[in-house]
Amino acid sequence: MKILITGATGFVGTVLSKKLRSRGDEVIALVRKTSNISELEKAKVELSYGDVTDYESLLKSSKDVDTIVHIAAVIHPVNVDESFYYKANTEGTRNVAKAALANNVKHVIYTSSVTAYGEIRNESKEITEDTECVNQGIYGKSKYQGELALKEELEGKIPYTIFRIARVMGEGDKSLVIVAKLLKKSIFPVIGNGMTTMMPIHVEDVGGAIILALDKKESYNQIYNLTGGELYTKKQFLNEMAEKLNVRKPWLFIPVPLMTFFAIICEKLFLTFSKEPPLSRKKIKFFILNRRYSSKKLQEQLGFKYEHSMSQIIAEMIEWYKENQWV
Repeated sequence: MKILITGATGFVGTVLSKKLRSRGDEVIALVRKTSNISELEKAKVELSYGDVTDYESLLKSSKDVDTIVHIAAVIHPVNVDESFYYKANTEGTRNVAKAALANNVKHVIYTSSVTAYGEIRNESKEITEDTECVNQGIYGKSKYQGELALKEELEGKIPYTIFRIARVMGEGDKSLVIVAKLLKKSIFPVIGNGMTTMMPIHVEDVGGAIILALDKKESYNQIYNLTGGELYTKKQFLNEMAEKLNVRKPWLFIPVPLMTFFAIICEKLFLTFSKEPPLSRKKIKFFILNRRYSSKKLQEQLGFKYEHSMSQIIAEMIEWYKENQWV
């Protein structure tokens, strides 16, 4: 199978590219001139220079491919205009769909986000693919509108599959290095009471689910939650990180309003210097949102099975941090 991957140099994209190459698929990676392509070169992935916001580059890159796996997205920036998210996440997805149509691509897979669900009024209720998507933040809204753009362009013409993915972790995830460092110094605070829930998923499991969608027509025109199989509280998660680091468990608990106040100040301060703040309201949402997702549909329709437990995810991530001498 010949597959074009956008966002191939990212965390999920790199792992997926390697998995596909190992089974013999021909992989083309849409990359920027500034991208770190070293891992893709090792895997003998073909490179095509462009960007999802550049339709002509997508048109050229997707010629003669069977499937497009669209992963590229703007996720983290805080001090940027909202149009920055829509240009990449919404219109970029529309460009992918249009290029697929122009080149008669057989299947498009889009990695959306569980943030598409937005504000969940009943946090004790399990979130399924039928849960209404409302009142999202800027990232979640831009990803959800990307879903709508994909459907609008492809419905009845080319099969698509949409994955709403939770937090992805595992070896290669640098996002929690600062948390690990502060835990090691015994100064990392728990925001709120630490009892809100999370369901992160291992990056290899994400790759495995996408490959199932590639191979099974049952995935056509479907939306799937792609989240971890275990429900963890933030307190459990941090305690286990501390345990793997052989340090004291978090002992400092800071009320959400106070931490939000600090985040706003930090955002404004770093906006002055045109830099990304180390603390933001977006980042502390990780600690205050309470989510329970169902992956039953994915398991029943595609036969998806988890290969990694939460404990394995944390252990692997911390070991990788140690190997790289970050902690």
